[in-house]
Amino acid sequence: MLLYSHVALLISLDTAEGPEADDVSHHLGLAQTQVRRIETVSLSPEGTRKTQVSRIWQLDSPKDATCAAHDRLVALLDKIEPHTQQVRALDPKHRPWLDLLFHVTPQHSSGITGEFGLFMMSRDVVSRVAALDLSISHETIWYDHPDWGLPWYRRLLRRLPGSAIHP
Repeated sequence: MLLYSHVALLISLDTAEGPEADDVSHHLGLAQTQVRRIETVSLSPEGTRKTQVSRIWQLDSPKDATCAAHDRLVALLDKIEPHTQQVRALDPKHRPWLDLLFHVTPQHSSGITGEFGLFMMSRDVVSRVAALDLSISHETIWYDHPDWGLPWYRRLLRRLPGSAIHP
């Protein structure tokens, strides 16, 4: 079962705040779907927590999750290609890429054994992406099946020898 997905052009922004997203939109001649704000926490060598904020400019495919991933990618390329020169002229610090992300649950409640995700691109699509000089990221992230009743830590504990926890 598909929980979430996106097929999008993503562009890294420099600053956590500021007009940079508008500058990228103006340069490309495309309005972003959203600007994602991402906070990551790291531990410094001194042992203190440090929060780092980054932002991602995102342009989603015009087709939604009801369409095949390949069709969503083609629709996104159709939208981006008239702006090829602008995409290629972006400052390298922005590192634009195409991102295909899928959050799914296994098809069977017994687990994901034997299940896999497959995404194939036609030669034409590969050529179109290469002409834009973009990288591609593809992720399929598996989440627990909704029929799994036990929390993950209880499932882990019941696998331990001598555990008192039974299914």
